[in-house]
Amino acid sequence: MKVQNHQPIPIWGGIALVAGTCIGGGMLALPVETAEAGLLPAFLGLFLAWIYMLLTGLLLVEATLWVKKPHPHLVSLSSQFLGSGGRYLSILLVLFMGLGSLVAYVTAGAPLIGKFLKYSFGFLVSPGTSLLVFSLLFGAIFLLKENKVSKLNHYLVIGLILSFALILGIGGSSFTSLPLKADFSKIPLTLPLILTTFSYQIMVPSLVELLHRDRRSLFKAVFLGSLVPLLVYLAYETVVLGIVPYEGEMGLKYALSKGLSSTEVLYFHTKSSLLAPVVDTFAFLSLGTSFIGIGFGLVGFLRDLFSLKETKHTLFGITFLILSLTLFLCYSIPNAFLTALDLTGGYGDTWLSGLIPISMCWVGRYVQGIREGSPALMKKWVLILLGSFSFYVIYIQSLKLVQG
Repeated sequence: MKVQNHQPIPIWGGIALVAGTCIGGGMLALPVETAEAGLLPAFLGLFLAWIYMLLTGLLLVEATLWVKKPHPHLVSLSSQFLGSGGRYLSILLVLFMGLGSLVAYVTAGAPLIGKFLKYSFGFLVSPGTSLLVFSLLFGAIFLLKENKVSKLNHYLVIGLILSFALILGIGGSSFTSLPLKADFSKIPLTLPLILTTFSYQIMVPSLVELLHRDRRSLFKAVFLGSLVPLLVYLAYETVVLGIVPYEGEMGLKYALSKGLSSTEVLYFHTKSSLLAPVVDTFAFLSLGTSFIGIGFGLVGFLRDLFSLKETKHTLFGITFLILSLTLFLCYSIPNAFLTALDLTGGYGDTWLSGLIPISMCWVGRYVQGIREGSPALMKKWVLILLGSFSFYVIYIQSLKLVQG
C-alpha cells in the first residue's frame, strides 16, 4: 500500500520547507555565540554563510536532477558521483548531522513543552518526559503524506513569522541602543554555528521530488527559502543585542557559559509579561519546523539507503528508529543544545552541505561530462572557492575543539 502519492506542492510550499528548516535552534543560539564579536561582524558572518549555503544548496539541486532514478537521495547521489567511498562517507555524515540537529532541537524544545503543560494544565513533568513528548509530537508528522507535511509546515511557518513580528514589536519598547562593539576577529569562531542556521540541504533531494524536478521552481524555492531566514536573523540579532547586555546578570556572556538560548535571557531583560509567551511560541515553532525539515530529510535518506518500499509499516519503522536514536543521544549528551549545533555546523554542514555537493558537481561536470545545469554555478573557480571556504570552517572548528 502506497503511503505517498507525490502530488506536486506549490512553490510557496517549497519556500516554507526551506525557510522552516533553516529557522530553528541555531537562530536561538546566534546572539549568544556572536555577542562577543558585535553586531556588524555578526551581520558579515551571516551574509557570508548565506551565500555559501545558498550556492551549495543549488549545487545539490543540480546533482539531484542529474540522477534519473525515482526518488534519489544522498545515498544514490554519492554512489553515482563519488563511488563507494563517497557513499559510505555520505551515510556517516547524514546520520551525524541529521541526528545531531534533531538532538539540538529536542533539547531546546523540551523545556518549552514542560512549561506549556505546567501553566496550561497544571501538569508537572520531568525533563526526560518533556524530551519524549516533544519528540513524539513532531515525530508523528513524519507519518503523514509528503504534501500534507508541506501544508502543515507552511502554516507553522506563518505562525513563526507572526510571532517573530510580535517579538520585534513588543521588544522594541525595551530596546536601548545598538551595541557599538565590533571585533571582526571573533567572527571566524562563530562560523560553524552560523552555518547551521542556514542548514537545509539534507531535505533538498526530497524537495526536488515534491516540486516535480522543475529546476526553475527549485531555484526559486532555495533562494527565497534561504533569504527569509537571513532577514529574520539580521532583525533578531539587532533586537537581542540591543536589549540584552553582554556582561552582568543573565547577560549574553553568562548564557554562553551556561549553554542557554537567547530566548531565556531575552524575556528576563524585557520584563514584559506579554513577551514571554510570544517568545516561547516563536521558539517552539522554530524548533518544530526545523525538526520537521531535518527529520523529513532523514526519512527519505533512510528509505533510499535501505531501498525500502513506501508502505505505512516501513515509514513507521523508520520514524521509530529516528526518534529512538534521537532520544538516546538527548539523554546522553550534557549541554546538548549548543554542543550539537556547533559540531553539526563545523563538520556536518561543511562536509555534507558543502564538500559533498561541490565534489559531486565537479565529478559530474568535469569527469562524467554532464552538460545540463547552470554554467555559471559550475565554473571551476566557483567550486574551488566554495571548497576552500569549507576547509577553512573545518579548520576553525578543529581549533575550537583543541582549545576546549
